Amino acid sequence: MQRQLHVPLRLGDLPFVVGRGPMPGEGPPPLQPDLKLEDTAPFRLSRNHFVIENHDGSYHVRDLRSRLGTIVNGEPIGNHFRTDDTLCGPARMR
Repeated sequence: MQRQLHVPLRLGDLPFVVGRGPMPGEGPPPLQPDLKLEDTAPFRLSRNHFVIENHDGSYHVRDLRSRLGTIVNGEPIGNHFRTDDTLCGPARMR
């Protein structure tokens, strides 16, 4: 079953990193997530999963080499899908 986030996010400073918190025995993630989402094993969310960035006035979602990739508006991105980022406007990220 897929869980989806259905609330608007107010982005503060960019880049904005999304991931999960470390579990006992895991070290801290390379980047401190701005938004930590809960996940349990088997994990579907990486500690550093994706980042939202601004490039020349356009917002981009970039997968941070997550194990399962990221889906934005139904389009898969990430190392798993062999593409790193996508341009987004009003978007739903899974």
